[in-house]
Amino acid sequence: MRPFLFLVAVAYFVAMDTAPAATRTWDGGDGGDGGDGGDGVNTNWNAATNWNPNTAPNAGDTLVFPAGVAAADQATNNNFAANTVFAGLVFQTGGYSVAGNAFDLSTTGIALTSEESGTTIITPTIRLTNHGVTLDSGPKGTLRTGAVNLNGNRLMLDGSGLVAITGHIFNASGTPQSDVSGILYGAKGSASLKEGDWDPIPDTGRPPEKRFFLPDGPERTQFMRLTVTEL
Repeated sequence: MRPFLFLVAVAYFVAMDTAPAATRTWDGGDGGDGGDGGDGVNTNWNAATNWNPNTAPNAGDTLVFPAGVAAADQATNNNFAANTVFAGLVFQTGGYSVAGNAFDLSTTGIALTSEESGTTIITPTIRLTNHGVTLDSGPKGTLRTGAVNLNGNRLMLDGSGLVAITGHIFNASGTPQSDVSGILYGAKGSASLKEGDWDPIPDTGRPPEKRFFLPDGPERTQFMRLTVTEL
């Protein structure tokens, strides 16, 4: 079983955009020029010329940020309306950053897929619209996010690198969660979720940041549990 961490809250349902979902690949204007490609377009997500082919994403799409894009074009800005929903974000190399408006994740979540180390920074608040959305650091990456709105859903963490949630974790009401504890993992073959059968994973972050290094190894099947206490 792949390692996972989950948060449980109340059920929540949301109407999804019925347009067919697509995958859109970022190229930042394909000019190495800070995202304008010589045409005056900046690093905004809704600028068609920042994507290959030249088509801006729609709500529900998966956004891919590949290797080979100039460093100046890896600083991106989500200027879609706040809480526009995307299926997921895939970063194929470290060094990207996302600023701008809050956005929703509905399906896969955020994944770092590079075999190399590198940091990806997501500043806007992320809101979940479905159970099982995953923040995946990949084998060696660092995924740093801001606040996460569970919105009544379950969040999973994956990867052998580092996932750092640097903002509040909160539910749809907006009440911030102040204490994250009870991160646990079990030995291979363990089917028990009893606390005595698990070894704790310490929080190594400085408040309000929470940092958990997920242990890895072929001899363990890892089960993660997270308890959240409100202010």
